[in-house]
Amino acid sequence: MRLGVRRFVWSVALILLLCSSPVLAVPKDEGFKAVVRHLETEYHAKRTYVPLLGLANLVVKIVRPAGVKGFRLAIFEDQDFAASRSGIPFDRVVNEAYANGWQPLVRVYSHRDGGEQTFIYGRPNGSDLTLAVVVLESREAVVVEATVNTEQAAKYLSRPETITALAGGHHENRKNQRDTLPAVAIDQETLCSW
Repeated sequence: MRLGVRRFVWSVALILLLCSSPVLAVPKDEGFKAVVRHLETEYHAKRTYVPLLGLANLVVKIVRPAGVKGFRLAIFEDQDFAASRSGIPFDRVVNEAYANGWQPLVRVYSHRDGGEQTFIYGRPNGSDLTLAVVVLESREAVVVEATVNTEQAAKYLSRPETITALAGGHHENRKNQRDTLPAVAIDQETLCSW
């Protein structure tokens, strides 16, 4: 009798394992790895090597420019992302990978330029904010996760020269534009209020 119950339990477990989607079994905090793994397995994509990326991440962890505490980056170039082998829609993969504690901030689907899909998710983490950006085009994909200290990021973003640079201003015009730029105040509440 005991052997029969044990076989039954193992059979049910094996059936559930074989029948479940690999996307559905994403552990907490593994969104980046799940999306990258999906791109590598379903599309046979290979990451583009970025020289000194590990060193850049180390420098960011030490210097913390604009409040950025660290990042993970995967770039896929010159790949065929037209169709997945499994047929699982990419938006479903991203939504399930970033389900636990993540808040969707932006979702963009463009039928121009090969059906670009862009997803931005955020997750508060104490005084920090972790952002995930996933972009899929017909020939390229990028997956980024970055952790940012919201207080330092708010200070950086409220500086007039930062706004000028983000708006496409040139270096020599920055001093002249400081007087004409509107005052922008971005605080931690604004940055994390979703």
